[in-house]
Amino acid sequence: MHQAVASTVRFSREEALLIITGAAICAAIAITYHVLGFSVIRSDVRGYADWSHHLFEHRVKYHLPGYPTLIALSRVLTLGWVGDAVLMQGLAFICWVISLRVLSLTLEKVSPESKRLGLLLFGLYPFVGVAYIVYPIADILASLLLIGAFYCALRKLWWPFVLIAAYGLLVHKALWPFLFLLMLACMVWMGMPRWHLALAGAPLAIYYLIMTPPGKNPLWILRWHLDRELTSQSSFPVFDGILGTLIQGSMKGMFKGGVLFLVFLSTVFLGLYLLKRKECLLLALITPLVIFAVTLNQHEAWALLRFSKVLVIPLCVWLVVQGKRGIAPRQLSAYIGLAAVLIVTNIAWAAYIMMYFDSGPFQ
Repeated sequence: MHQAVASTVRFSREEALLIITGAAICAAIAITYHVLGFSVIRSDVRGYADWSHHLFEHRVKYHLPGYPTLIALSRVLTLGWVGDAVLMQGLAFICWVISLRVLSLTLEKVSPESKRLGLLLFGLYPFVGVAYIVYPIADILASLLLIGAFYCALRKLWWPFVLIAAYGLLVHKALWPFLFLLMLACMVWMGMPRWHLALAGAPLAIYYLIMTPPGKNPLWILRWHLDRELTSQSSFPVFDGILGTLIQGSMKGMFKGGVLFLVFLSTVFLGLYLLKRKECLLLALITPLVIFAVTLNQHEAWALLRFSKVLVIPLCVWLVVQGKRGIAPRQLSAYIGLAAVLIVTNIAWAAYIMMYFDSGPFQ
């Protein structure tokens, strides 16, 4: 028993090195922000931080209370000695570290031969792997919950799965399609009792009922997103986030649209591969990315990349099953080169965050 627990929490040398690397990148970005006078407490981060000081008020109509509650609990545990920015960055880093360990356990089960590559790609995922640790929106926590839910589903650990899903539904609305499809796949193909679906959704249902007094629009929990995120901003009724971004005419639009298009193509390719192999659980994990690509507009299309980190798992499976491990770098120098490229993208995105907010409407 003790050996099993120890093996679960013990980090390998590769994981430890990746954690140290991530910590160094985050520290460098945070120090640079501080020197340049850029505060991360703004926009969504400010919304979460303010709500954590007033938990029983519905502070932000387009957010959920799960992340503010965790921030508030952490503030209590640290006796209020840590400022909001550092507290939220610390939470994000801890979630990132735990997600690496959970991913490692997942890949040991589905694709152990490509685990080292998978950890590197996930931990330093292009642009958003560690940049959102320093700018601590709810994405890192959401990624941890999603990977954790998938791991529990894979191992048929139904009670942990239900607890993670129940909390995840209260953390980020982008998790709703992921968790719903995972729960559906678990019920249909994995033997999970059906009443677990109701149990996992109960906390969200209770929150919704409490926050919907008589006379209030019953669609309030989705209205902002329907107007802000799903309304096309171009002549394309669907794929506005990709196609509309590509035709903006600017270098930034072409680059962003190109990245999103590559994510979409990768999702479709891996989805067809998983469908052919009848890998229902993995297919449920990545299908919401197709939904995002089709429905999200230009304003919110970047969410497609932010949540595409889950593609790392089926990619690793594909590399091994198809006997294409040669595609993955084997020499240490190749891994260092790949890591360097990933690090540069994260630093570039951190710089973009600062430039966007310093010149944008949220300052």
